[in-house]
Amino acid sequence: MYPEDLKKVFDKAVNDSIVQIPAISSAFQVGELDLKAHIDNEMDFYLGCVIATIFEKYMVYATNAGFTQEQIISTSLLAANNIFQMIPTLKEKIKNQIGL
Repeated sequence: MYPEDLKKVFDKAVNDSIVQIPAISSAFQVGELDLKAHIDNEMDFYLGCVIATIFEKYMVYATNAGFTQEQIISTSLLAANNIFQMIPTLKEKIKNQIGL
């Protein structure tokens, strides 16, 4: 179970990551990066980027909020389970924001 304040940190990481979906997409649609030449399934690629962003933000935000590494690590499995349950929602957000 998350401590209540740490759950708020996780939720902020999720929401802030979802907002970044268009920027993530743009980064892989310009210049020499030919995403489609290297990736078989665009949705899974973007889903992986968003999930990685959520974990990154969760670690940074939780550390900045004063939680110890032990507290953060002890909730990592719970965070992963929550993200796994959010996959349909995340896919829908990706579809809506970048048109896949």
